[in-house]
Amino acid sequence: MPDGAEVRQVIDDHVLEMVVNEQLYRLESLLINTYDHLLDVRGTKRHKTAIEIAEVKQLSHVIRFLNEHDKYQVS
Repeated sequence: MPDGAEVRQVIDDHVLEMVVNEQLYRLESLLINTYDHLLDVRGTKRHKTAIEIAEVKQLSHVIRFLNEHDKYQVS
């Protein structure tokens, strides 16, 4: 059975795949549903953050979304 760190890394990798695939609607949904680790996740394959991945791939709309993520947070 995987430990908590392994499970978190699987989730983090899945979230970063959403960034790579430009799935903004899913990223928005995560933020709206209180997922608060979007900016601090680091992938196992690329060892990059969500913003770093978006910058490398020149995904300007994803970069803008990530930089404005606090607008989606519900307090």
